[in-house]
Amino acid sequence: SDISAFLKQPGPKVGPVQCYIVRDKGSAKMYPRYNLFLEDGKRFLLAARKRKKQTTSNYIISLDYEDLGRDSEKFFGKLRS
Repeated sequence: SDISAFLKQPGPKVGPVQCYIVRDKGSAKMYPRYNLFLEDGKRFLLAARKRKKQTTSNYIISLDYEDLGRDSEKFFGKLRS
């Protein structure tokens, strides 16, 4: 049940893991939030949001649905696109 360990492991060899992404525009259209859910049982995996005041597209990735702060215990990483 440890999501962090699950996300760090390679995928199964028997087939793909099906997931889907939900885009939540919310009130900040410039910084939408993305949530990744596992297709089986619609289980939440991680959330991402574009970082504010950045010249390039950087995204914060968190294991918490609500707390997308970099100082959070559930901070998972940063993605630069």
